[in-house]
Amino acid sequence: MMPEDVQRIEQELGLKVPESYASVVLNYPCPEVEGICRHGLFSDSQYVIEVNLEHRKEGWFGLAWPNHFLAIGDDGCGDTYFMVIGKDDKVYMADHEGGPCYETELDDCVSSESVQEHIEYELDLERWSQEEERRRDERRRNKKWWQFWI
Repeated sequence: MMPEDVQRIEQELGLKVPESYASVVLNYPCPEVEGICRHGLFSDSQYVIEVNLEHRKEGWFGLAWPNHFLAIGDDGCGDTYFMVIGKDDKVYMADHEGGPCYETELDDCVSSESVQEHIEYELDLERWSQEEERRRDERRRNKKWWQFWI
């Protein structure tokens, strides 16, 4: 993102994004990792706006989405990563299977202590996934023809 993208998020959503969030998205560490850019930490300002406006309008699995919650990513399976504007720099996760994340129970919903920690975790997970895929491909290449029938 560019500085004007962060300003657009602020204007469209009527909030001031935390400096820690702006710092990470303005120096996005993983433009080549598509899965993280689409999910772990949204890289598109328009998508950030759309997701937040949709949550505000529709709620989140039956729970109202406060205007001071900023959805910044998701896990690709229905859970939303968000920050609470004016509270702290932590990243929280609204887990659709574990129950809603009520504002009074935020401490139980902490996913990462910071946006930087969050993106580092996402990068580590992506590296692990790529390594596992490489190992799986290598095992397939090394199988003898008769082993594919088992």
